[in-house]
Amino acid sequence: MYCNKCGARLDDRTGACPNCGPTTNSAAVQNAYNNGYQKGYSEGYSNNAGTVPPEYRPLSPFAFFGLTLLYTVPIVGLIFLIINSFRRDNYCKRNHARSYWIPYIIAIIAGIVILILYLTGNAVFGFLSQSGS
Repeated sequence: MYCNKCGARLDDRTGACPNCGPTTNSAAVQNAYNNGYQKGYSEGYSNNAGTVPPEYRPLSPFAFFGLTLLYTVPIVGLIFLIINSFRRDNYCKRNHARSYWIPYIIAIIAGIVILILYLTGNAVFGFLSQSGS
């Protein structure tokens, strides 16, 4: 059993948590654990009891690596990037795909700023060279 406040492992016969101290209701603690409460990723955050819905299951490191490789393929990667950015089957996959849009957006904004500076620079320098002659 586990404490419902701090998540520490409890002995079946104890009435108090060794970490936080207050008396615990062992039935409530066991029900909380059976219903999917697990402390952080260290205890696996696993789906042993079917508690984590499929749309909230975390991606494995290999899935992140595979998606990263997939998104770097020129045209196919862009198609999958667009598709995965709007899918609702897994929020981790969707957010991972959406995070890949950030460099594209920064590059587009930087390109627009450079284009504006180039065009205004030509206009200013073109005006100065014409007025000087």
